[in-house]
Amino acid sequence: ETAAIAALQAKRKDIDAMSKALRMMQTEAADGVLPLDGDRAFHTAIVETSGNAVLVETVQNFWDSRRGPIFERLVGYFETLQSWQAAIAEHSAILEAIQNHDAAAARTAMHAHMDKSHARFSASWRVAKVLAKTQP
Repeated sequence: ETAAIAALQAKRKDIDAMSKALRMMQTEAADGVLPLDGDRAFHTAIVETSGNAVLVETVQNFWDSRRGPIFERLVGYFETLQSWQAAIAEHSAILEAIQNHDAAAARTAMHAHMDKSHARFSASWRVAKVLAKTQP
């Protein structure tokens, strides 16, 4: 829903913040760095558009949990520069819908992104489990 809210409420400064975050992701990926900072900035810029402190804090807490020690150990199993290229393309679709102030398209694009992110994570996790079983 944060993307739909952003599509309805985004001002130029909000869209600029999202665009800057997306460019950061693109630069990080081009430099061979997993674009976690740009990703967080992108999602934070979207939720900050709502003006709802509870939503902002919730999204930030999700991101903080992604930077915890368990996640940091697992990240190599499911995040690659190739998977991030897909995420960047998905973010572009979200941003386009928000720029067009199309709440339904923004909602759909964000749902697709979250579903695809989950699928990438799940598929990679299954591969990691299989590899772990086959190694001595």
